[in-house]
Amino acid sequence: MQPEIESLYSYPYIHYIDYKEGVFDTQEVSSAILIWNAKCSLKCSINSHEMVIPSNTIILLDKGNVFSFQKNDISQIKIIEFNAEVFSNSLVFACGFINKSCRRDFKKYTLLFFENEQMSFITNTFSEVQNLLSSGLLLDIKKLNAVICRLLQNALKEKFVSDPNYINCFGELLNKQFNIFHNVSDYALQLGIEPKNLLRLFQKSGLKNPSEIIKEKLLLESKKLIVYTDKSMREICFEVGFYDPAYFSRFFKKHTGVTAQHFREQYVNI
Repeated sequence: MQPEIESLYSYPYIHYIDYKEGVFDTQEVSSAILIWNAKCSLKCSINSHEMVIPSNTIILLDKGNVFSFQKNDISQIKIIEFNAEVFSNSLVFACGFINKSCRRDFKKYTLLFFENEQMSFITNTFSEVQNLLSSGLLLDIKKLNAVICRLLQNALKEKFVSDPNYINCFGELLNKQFNIFHNVSDYALQLGIEPKNLLRLFQKSGLKNPSEIIKEKLLLESKKLIVYTDKSMREICFEVGFYDPAYFSRFFKKHTGVTAQHFREQYVNI
């Protein structure tokens, strides 16, 4: 069985699935997927690479990847699918690391491992996400981001444990201060490290340049405000920390290929 995965062009551009069998194909659609292997060790394939994923593992899959698994009597996966144009090409954005592949060798997918004692935490988090998406009310996008951030934060910290005071703290600072500071030097100063040395640490861990990470964070937050609020482009400009609406307009078009107004119009009355 092979379900069609839509581009999620209907509000709120997020979809939640409990699924127990089938093949998932995310090629050539505008979606990124968070998959939780909830029940047992799972024999699966990612991009034709066979592997066994232990239970309580989260898989972050960017668009253009293929994930499949063979059903058994106790297997179960839970899926949160995001429109990549609104939520970026990587859910790692939620923790500030904003990086399409997280590490170069993962080829646009990331595996995050949780201990057995975290099972109830994962279960409660997915239930909270499901409740937010099924409430029938206007989606509280900030609350949804916070919920997913809590889910991913600890696992991501384990990935970068060798440099916790720099890489993890950079992500935490960026989440809090993206609308105040737009330059790497501002974050490096707070971390007590030279910008060039911070860059080396990111390169060593297979992460993007911190300046690229800041840029993508600004684009993500701008997109969310454009799609989920009726604020003017001028108001959005100031809310994400730009001081010149004309510069903000050029910045957005340069990095997305469309104007901010056109980006909004793509998601109106769909």
